Amino acid sequence: MDKKKRVILLMVPPLIWGLIIALSSSMSYGDQDIRPYLANVGREHWIVEWFGWVRFTYGSSVVSVDYLGPYTFIEFFIRKGAHVVAFAILSFLLYRMFKGMNLRSWVSAIVTLSVSIGFASIDEFRQYFHLDRTGMWQDVVLDTVGAIFGVFISWMVYRKKNKRTPPYT
Repeated sequence: MDKKKRVILLMVPPLIWGLIIALSSSMSYGDQDIRPYLANVGREHWIVEWFGWVRFTYGSSVVSVDYLGPYTFIEFFIRKGAHVVAFAILSFLLYRMFKGMNLRSWVSAIVTLSVSIGFASIDEFRQYFHLDRTGMWQDVVLDTVGAIFGVFISWMVYRKKNKRTPPYT
């Protein structure tokens, strides 16, 4: 396969994943509300029993079972976990793309983190202009944690892959 075609094929997965992130962050909260599904599971007493003691502030909002209710409390962690996972996947795909362009590992890592954090910042900024969304710098921090995790996993995968490849003689 020629180099141009390979680069284009390596660019497609991170571009598609970035588009998925952008589209999902453009959806209204109501379109993404999973509380009715959580209520169908019906473990409200379990949530209160196990997590009733948890209370902290995220942004300017109190996060606790008492304040939010059990299903909104659980949904909060699912949503914030989605930030971490989405940007871990994006970073994995970006690192793979940059390594496929024959960049050194540390360069791939720095460029991947820069692109991921830049994308997260722009995405959160864009949410300020959406009527039913709020852009938060705290979400950029979560996205950054996910990006770092994605780069670390990528580095481990490529490190292991390179150990299996015999050196050229």
